[in-house]
Amino acid sequence: MTLHRHWAGLSTSAAGALLAVAGLCASAPVDAQTLRGAMDSGNSGFSTTVRRGDPSGTGDADGVGEDGADAAAPRPRYSNARPVVIDGNPNWAAEPPVLRDGIVDTAEDQPVPDGAEAIGLDTRSREDIEAFERPSAGHDADAFAVEVEPILDRRPARLARFEPFDPVGLRMGSFTVFPEAEMVVGTDSNVFRSSSNARRDVALEFKPTVRAVSNWRTHALEFRATGLSTFHNEFSTEDDRSYTLETRGRLDITRRTNIEALASFDHALEQRGSINATSAAGERTPIDTSRAALTFNHRFNRLSLQLRGAVTDTDYDAISGAGGVRISNESRDNQLREAAVRASWMFKPTLAVFAEVVGNARTYNGIEADGIRRDSTGDRVRAGVSFGNTSKILRGEVAVGRAEQRFDDKRLGSIDGIVLDANLAWRVSGLTSLLFTARSDIAESTLAGSGGALSQTVGVEARHAFRRNLIGTAGVSLSRQEYEGVDITEQALTGLLGLEYHLNREVTMFGRYTHVAFDSTDVARDYNSDAFKVGVRVRR
Repeated sequence: MTLHRHWAGLSTSAAGALLAVAGLCASAPVDAQTLRGAMDSGNSGFSTTVRRGDPSGTGDADGVGEDGADAAAPRPRYSNARPVVIDGNPNWAAEPPVLRDGIVDTAEDQPVPDGAEAIGLDTRSREDIEAFERPSAGHDADAFAVEVEPILDRRPARLARFEPFDPVGLRMGSFTVFPEAEMVVGTDSNVFRSSSNARRDVALEFKPTVRAVSNWRTHALEFRATGLSTFHNEFSTEDDRSYTLETRGRLDITRRTNIEALASFDHALEQRGSINATSAAGERTPIDTSRAALTFNHRFNRLSLQLRGAVTDTDYDAISGAGGVRISNESRDNQLREAAVRASWMFKPTLAVFAEVVGNARTYNGIEADGIRRDSTGDRVRAGVSFGNTSKILRGEVAVGRAEQRFDDKRLGSIDGIVLDANLAWRVSGLTSLLFTARSDIAESTLAGSGGALSQTVGVEARHAFRRNLIGTAGVSLSRQEYEGVDITEQALTGLLGLEYHLNREVTMFGRYTHVAFDSTDVARDYNSDAFKVGVRVRR
């Protein structure tokens, strides 16, 4: 009997404590974060009080709803409901709770009963909420946080390049640094891209890269620097000393609005075999390219709008010709200004359709030897399908459209044609992937009598894991340029075979073979080349 009275006393005390807590909660506003965390916890026994005219769930001052009903009356329970998050609200959705061993979450999202009121509650499933508000970017999410131009998104290539180990980087404050370096020994059967006098040479190649990526919850910043140095055994004129510096940033204004920016500088040498190269030069022309781009993104709901703008400045340095004569390339220097509008409609996070219009204007610093100034304006119109960048099976986009470039000097005919652009990765299985790429544009040219060519390149690359740490690569690409105003058409077929052996997370040994078959209506420029490379890659 004593034990029974003692238990009854404890029950009465507990009940009194619960009533006191209930009275305190009824008189104080409910914290939205607490409410959201309780709802997301999956506890179907959690009941909320929803008052008409009070979407935030904080309660009316008088405790009575607009219809005079008792505000304390319980409403239907929704295990998946939460207050609607409004643009501009800095309190984003809470992170999902950490699961603990021994506790099984058996709660399921409950449908909204007919006639039930859910004013101010988001009754979508957890999957829909996550897909639209916090989509997953797959592995290494922060490493690809800023993608100014969708067709150049790096995430499809990362999906196709499945590797047994992901880089972990080095934590330095609020940044993660990804260092990488390649040391390669290779041979090329035709270093000068000559049709009649192919010369072979052996070269040592060194390629360091470092990237620093922010770890912030909102906003993003990335720095990248890469270099390439080659040392040929016999022909030092073919040595490369090139590098690229790049900065990317993203400013998150709201959950649905952000601004992305890019600034880069690239120093490289003009390729042998280029139709624009000066034939009298014994050395390759150094090219400096500076680019600044700005992108504005806003998502209304399923409709997204993107505005892009970019300025690219290209400078060709002077070089030494035959007999030590200095050749100025100032007339080739030019500036390209671009602006684009893109609209897309999302059916689901892994499927969307889009259309975009791009306009450009190119201005040259001088006039070429044929007396024609090559200033021009142009436009591109594309429409396509995007598969997003979150799927572990299919990522990227493909588009088709039309491009046209019109020259201010009417002695040069306009260039137009169909364009195809794609950056699509497909994980066929856990062992095999395919990467499909295509790029189309109107390439500028200083060839006498021609303003340029419609340039089209399409390629496919397959990767297969023979073992977890042994991956083979096979690819083929075809490029074609048809020059306006002259009877010259170029075509290059490139084949690639490669093998990678990952010793561990940080060291990879690899070998590559590349064959290039170049054909031109100007048969004096035809050539074939074979290149073999073996090397080691070290990264963190």
